[in-house]
Amino acid sequence: MTRSAPLALALFAGLFSLAGCTRVPPPPSTAARQEVADRLAAFQRDLLDPARIPPPSVDRRERTITEGDVSATVRLVLPEEAAWNRWRDGSARLFNNRVALLFDARIDGPGPLAWRPERTTLELNDETIRLTAAPDAEVLLGGLLVHALLAAEWGIDTELVDRTRAAGPFRDAYLEPRVEQGPLEGLVGFQLWDGNELLEDLHIAAMRLRLTVEAGGEERVLEALIE
Repeated sequence: MTRSAPLALALFAGLFSLAGCTRVPPPPSTAARQEVADRLAAFQRDLLDPARIPPPSVDRRERTITEGDVSATVRLVLPEEAAWNRWRDGSARLFNNRVALLFDARIDGPGPLAWRPERTTLELNDETIRLTAAPDAEVLLGGLLVHALLAAEWGIDTELVDRTRAAGPFRDAYLEPRVEQGPLEGLVGFQLWDGNELLEDLHIAAMRLRLTVEAGGEERVLEALIE
């Protein structure tokens, strides 16, 4: 589920603070510990191991969209194919294709340029399923951070903490919110969650991307139908 960026950052800070603190032993319950271990294993299986779900049935080639003197070049990116998301055992480092859809974007126009994630949307198949862009990388990392903290608190041996420490390239690749000059470049992500249910098994045959930016003090909406 979506977690706010402040919460994710707090969890991330807590995760690293554990290394310098005395760990409080988990409750002396074998059943409780096994329940936590099972939960961590399920997270690994469902959201880190290869998803093995069909990719969207759309044209994934790079395309350029224009609105006045602002243009954007966008390309659909599947998480499991990204270099920043490769892990040593063949699984996804941070999250698999069930978690999000991503676009690699470059936006050009008169500065200053500012991206508006709260007004950037992705419709899947039709207008009834509309996702809002994650404002930063922390939102998409929320599940991993929570489960890494859980593993550390219970002293359960996993690689989740190591994975969180290796999230820097993804954070660096995410679209920055504003530049004074030059293009805006980076990833734009949409969680596969519509507020009610996970959408990871939805067959996607079409998408409508609306990318909202401010350029030279004016708001522009760049729209692409991807089929």
